Amino acid sequence: MFINGFDILWDEIDDYVADIKSIRSIDQFMFTKPVTFFCGENGSGKSTLLEALAIKNGLNPEGGTRNYNFSTYDSYSNLHKHMRLWRSRKPWYYVKKKDS
Repeated sequence: MFINGFDILWDEIDDYVADIKSIRSIDQFMFTKPVTFFCGENGSGKSTLLEALAIKNGLNPEGGTRNYNFSTYDSYSNLHKHMRLWRSRKPWYYVKKKDS
């Protein structure tokens, strides 16, 4: 399954994530290219967003696979609890090009 995008349900979030401006500006996000880069200063929310996507997709926020899970210290946010993933069997950019 591919993650083609996600929604963030801001009405339910009450931790520090709501104060991260770069993430707070996202209500919906769609992956439209085969590769996506997250760039920004330290503390801009890159890891917070990627960890939430990993957890929501059933993966370890510290890396690894579904079959290789470990945890040194649970320091991630609750953002994953307030996300809705858009999934399909094909990446969005492939479906879009094929249908055009």
